[in-house]
Amino acid sequence: MDIVKEALLHAKTDLGACITIQEAGTPLKAYGLRGTVAKIEAALAALDAKSDAATWPDQLTDPLREALGLMNFTTGPIAHAYRAAGHEIPRKCEDEQAFVLHRLAGIVLKHGPDWRRVAGDELKAMRDTKATEPT
Repeated sequence: MDIVKEALLHAKTDLGACITIQEAGTPLKAYGLRGTVAKIEAALAALDAKSDAATWPDQLTDPLREALGLMNFTTGPIAHAYRAAGHEIPRKCEDEQAFVLHRLAGIVLKHGPDWRRVAGDELKAMRDTKATEPT
């Protein structure tokens, strides 16, 4: 992916130079280059978004095992907190558990062994926001 990104950056720079030359009055056929630059910028943004996305590990990690091993009697109250904060979660325990495990798996993939603190901070922030809302 780094090679693709580097190639796109070079292409954008070269096309930008062509546009600048044409605008300066040099007889250069650069029709459609602005649209191409916009497409390159969109491709670069998509690459950046992909590089920020977590990838699923081939081997089960300890933090992921911990999060995915949570039982429904543990995930239920967590789902209730998310629901109270405005998330739409069906009221079946299987759906609540699936929502929480999905949410926690994302946190684990992004933060690794620090996942419990991050998840706890998120839940606390939701509780604090809810507590400060006018009733």
